[in-house]
Amino acid sequence: MATPPGKPTATVSVDPSALTATVTVKAGPTGAPYGPGPETFKAGSVAAAAAVILNRAGSLRRKPAATAATQRIKVEAVLPGGAKILLASDLRGGQSVTDHTPPLNAAYSYLVTAYSADGGSAACVVAAAVPGACGAVAFNYGASFSERAVLRLDLEEEWSYEPAGEAYTFPGVTGRGGSELPVWYPSPQLSATSSMSGCVLTEAEARVWHECLRARSPMVMRTEDGERVPVHVTGSVSRSAERYSRWDVSLDVEELARG
Repeated sequence: MATPPGKPTATVSVDPSALTATVTVKAGPTGAPYGPGPETFKAGSVAAAAAVILNRAGSLRRKPAATAATQRIKVEAVLPGGAKILLASDLRGGQSVTDHTPPLNAAYSYLVTAYSADGGSAACVVAAAVPGACGAVAFNYGASFSERAVLRLDLEEEWSYEPAGEAYTFPGVTGRGGSELPVWYPSPQLSATSSMSGCVLTEAEARVWHECLRARSPMVMRTEDGERVPVHVTGSVSRSAERYSRWDVSLDVEELARG
């Protein structure tokens, strides 16, 4: 039977400006059960007969279970809907991992699991929350989605959803007039696209959006109400005709998965 390691602990440090959370883990204690050693049993006590030991002050102390050394620690983000995202699987005590795409303005948690060399495990759960700007959407891209571009949305935003699936026609399956009817086999997922526009107020933010759109890579979109969605984004950035100190951003967003 596998011997579990000591229960790990973790702390979460939130960076509101970067919209990130860093999880620092600590391995649990390692040790064998207490033995009589320097402790002494109270003469004639029932506890002594039951092998319940006493500390030096004379109070009873239960015999704890043995714990093995921690071999590695895994960290997963648990989203509000229950989905898990693996952040790290081979941390040591005292090490950290940064979550670049935590949900915004929503309560969620991190599941921290420690493993011993023979496969035993022990876990703890740490609650977290990252505040996001009202009326803004964050798009993360690049390696480990560590790059970020934030868009302040206009009031108008349009979404459309289409069912995904395949249509087939079969001999003998006909409709009125004798024409063959297609049979639709739906997919459990939906294909969703949106058009959104917004603005940035500094030249540095405009440059970030130029880099973001040039990346042409999958992104993670985080909305102000806690959604975290993988997307593909195309769009444009232009200086506003109304205000010289403002850059307008127009985006076409396609969800890569939904269901």
